[in-house]
Amino acid sequence: MKTLDRKLWRDLRTLRGPAIAILLILACGVASFVAVFTAYRGLKGSRDAYYERYRMADLWAPVKRAPRALLERLEGVAGIRRVEARISFEVTLDVAEADLPSTARVVSVPDRPQGSLNDLHLVRGRWFDGDGDREVIVAEKFALVHGLGPGDRIAVLLNNRKVRLRIVGTAQSPEFVYMIRGGGDMLPDPENFTVLWVSRTFAEAVFDFGDSANEFVASLAPGAREEEVIDACDRLLDRYGSLGAYARRDQLSSRFLADEIRGLQGLATMVPAIFLGVAAFVLHMLLRRLVRTQRTQIAVFRAFGYSTGSVVSYYLKFALLVGVGGALLGAGFGLWMGRGLIGVYREFYSFPILHFEVDGLVLGLALSFSLGAALVGAGGAALGAARLVPAEGLRPESPPLYRRILAERVPALWRRLGFAARMVLRRVIRAKWRSAATVLGVAFSAAIVMLSFFPPDSTAVIIDHQYRLTERQQVRVGFESERGRGALHELRSLEGVRAVEPEFGVAVRLRHGWRMRRTAIQGLEAGQTLRGLLDRDLRAVPLPRDGLLLSAKLADLLGVGVGDEVAVEVLTGRKPRFLAPVENVVEEHTGTFAYADLSRLSRWVGEEMALTSALLTVDGPALRDLGGRLKRIPAVAAVSLKERNVRMFRDTIEATQDIMTFVLILFAGIIAFGVIYNSARIAFAERERELGSMLVLGFTHREAAIVLIGENLLLAALGTIPGIGIGAYFCWLLTRLYDTDLFRFPFVLHPRTIFWTLLTVLGFALLANLAVARRLRSIDLVAVLKTTE
Repeated sequence: MKTLDRKLWRDLRTLRGPAIAILLILACGVASFVAVFTAYRGLKGSRDAYYERYRMADLWAPVKRAPRALLERLEGVAGIRRVEARISFEVTLDVAEADLPSTARVVSVPDRPQGSLNDLHLVRGRWFDGDGDREVIVAEKFALVHGLGPGDRIAVLLNNRKVRLRIVGTAQSPEFVYMIRGGGDMLPDPENFTVLWVSRTFAEAVFDFGDSANEFVASLAPGAREEEVIDACDRLLDRYGSLGAYARRDQLSSRFLADEIRGLQGLATMVPAIFLGVAAFVLHMLLRRLVRTQRTQIAVFRAFGYSTGSVVSYYLKFALLVGVGGALLGAGFGLWMGRGLIGVYREFYSFPILHFEVDGLVLGLALSFSLGAALVGAGGAALGAARLVPAEGLRPESPPLYRRILAERVPALWRRLGFAARMVLRRVIRAKWRSAATVLGVAFSAAIVMLSFFPPDSTAVIIDHQYRLTERQQVRVGFESERGRGALHELRSLEGVRAVEPEFGVAVRLRHGWRMRRTAIQGLEAGQTLRGLLDRDLRAVPLPRDGLLLSAKLADLLGVGVGDEVAVEVLTGRKPRFLAPVENVVEEHTGTFAYADLSRLSRWVGEEMALTSALLTVDGPALRDLGGRLKRIPAVAAVSLKERNVRMFRDTIEATQDIMTFVLILFAGIIAFGVIYNSARIAFAERERELGSMLVLGFTHREAAIVLIGENLLLAALGTIPGIGIGAYFCWLLTRLYDTDLFRFPFVLHPRTIFWTLLTVLGFALLANLAVARRLRSIDLVAVLKTTE
């Protein structure tokens, strides 16, 4: 073994504590990258493969009713490669064990499997027998929740007739990977919503749709312009009651999935970059100190003929060994975390295959990033070693020139400080660069700790805003189709119902210049109290008299402000088009909706006094039995209990966040401990002679430890101040990653988050300093007091 290699192993043994701390920091960065990027590639790869294999459609064009013969004309539209007709309706289920009315989306499929668009993946059972009369294929998740399988029967209200269908199979579809009903729902509810697939022949018979359809789905040719194809389809289908064609990016399940993949991609870049950047910084601190303490050794090697390259390579090897160790440990832990993330996604999304795969590219990138961070951290120190002149290195360093610090020039203040406090202040102020480096390292540690505490705060604000300030009702009832005011009287007659307020939802396209969004206008009654409309400062916003209220996100997407006009294109009924002024903007964290006065909206669309849903408040005891009563009302299609929605939100979002918060706190703790431990070790090495002198002069080990620990605790406390600012910026970046049309995390920092951040960082600082202070008892007083001349 070469001389420098033997020296390298000896130095690694001597500096194993700091080296292990840096290795763990690198491992955190690598683990976060491997876990998130593996989940990203797994989710994206599974989606792309699923969409391709089962022919996910690129375009949906719902209508009221159109002849199937229209397929030939649609196939002639430029850009359309393949088009199919089908029947699709939302229906009510009669599930005996369910407390609330259950709903389903019935979709027709060919009588025989033939490789259609949005094809089914059969999980259990078989396809239809013959024309599929009274046979149904059920979504797998719904079947599992209710214990259903092939051979069981399910009661469905089809075209106002209750029909008992025999389940012949369970399936999954690329169209419903994220299976939610819509209409404001954010989370899957497999207990009360599902998809049912029936044969085309049976659907035509039961819905009286002989040789007709109410929805067309199409795949597009490569290079086709979506907007042009959509406009052509709308013109062609207008006479058949077109509800507005839309592309895959606006399909609900696909949008949720795309937003999650986009967020994962951002996380795979942001979080590892922070960890690896901190690791490079700490490694630079350690090696720079090593060069300074080994300047005589470097000079001797250079005097004996060792080249500059060999000396530089020594320090680079030191960094590379730490980098390789961090990469190996981080990759192993990251793969374990990635497997857990994939398991979480299996609960949310319905994929035939969502396997965890060890990706060589991800591991290769992780190793490259770890080694790159190590080399960046070692570069400055290695350059310093290369520049050292042998003659200069063989002489002792010139003693620093000290002057009185500012505090010493204020006698009244200086006399009040104890001996230890004076030593600490002098050291911190005189060693400006080392103190600044420690403060910066602690600041990044505090920022990561704050990032780990932030998501629960943001989620709590969403729950409070959405379910206390905005949704003030206890129950929301959705009707099967538009109803008159008589439906409100029927609801008011139910036992325990105290208040009922109407809602009228209208599907629209909003345009402003070249920008367009497909959304819904919610009509609310003047004087309503059960739907809170709030601005950014949580002040109540009144309903507009003549125009619209837009959610802040929708206004941003359309590029409009208060006073601007938007073009409204109603997609139902008579499909009127008109201009409406934006009268105000409301703050919401879910969806992109518009609001209008109900009577004004009714006049716009020509549907006087119509409603599509209702908001209810109910006496506590009656709430338990309300679901059963609503199930007996044929017009009721869906019932949403606010209390149940809050519980589902907490069980899903917060449970996932608890895991991520624990992992982030663990990583942040490792980084905080590593940064502060390395800083304390450097301070101990630089002050070893000074501390030894104190012990020889009669100071106790406790008094000497106070001087050492006090300095580092002061620097840690100072580092938390910029750390709060950097952490707030990291938290803001996280909200940008998940700022989508469907869901938005608010940027909010609770005082307790700042408190716990400070407490956590100072706690790790104390532990790191105590670990270093123990070395005082093993200090060799004779060795440290020898002169170096």
